[in-house]
Amino acid sequence: MGKISIQYHATHEDILEFISALDERYVVGKVILFPDFKVVEVGKEAKAAEIEDADMLVISKSNIQQSDDYNSFIKMQDNNLVIRLGKEHDNKLYESSMFVWTERELDNDFVKIIKSFKKQMRRGAWVLNPNSGVKKYYNNLLYTDRARQAYEKGVTICSIAGWNLFELTNDDKML
Repeated sequence: MGKISIQYHATHEDILEFISALDERYVVGKVILFPDFKVVEVGKEAKAAEIEDADMLVISKSNIQQSDDYNSFIKMQDNNLVIRLGKEHDNKLYESSMFVWTERELDNDFVKIIKSFKKQMRRGAWVLNPNSGVKKYYNNLLYTDRARQAYEKGVTICSIAGWNLFELTNDDKML
């Protein structure tokens, strides 16, 4: 069994640019979890309005298998690239993640895609606990240039869960 995953901050514009750069053999679908579970093919040339309500995107080399519920759907995504989209709303940008898992050997194309995306990101940020005021530098936080620009314009950079906030300052490094 194999798995590769990364967590990062990226805007939806970054994600749309990422999927539009994929070649023609890939199928892209969006997954909506609430209020009703739904999977809809959106294609590589999706626009921002098409993924605004998405919780996840799935990228596959074949048709994306359908299911009526999340648990069985995720089990069917063996060796597909899944992107959990961090929400962008109320002047906040939440953390996203990307992963591939399989019972067999990982699809080398998806491994290369994830590694290439990761190399385009910056690394390192200050983590702030707003409740205690404790601040610590975290070297492994990944984020895109657009996420950094959003931060510089006043967007709050939030963790995937919990209350910690991130400060994307000039202390960062390119991978």
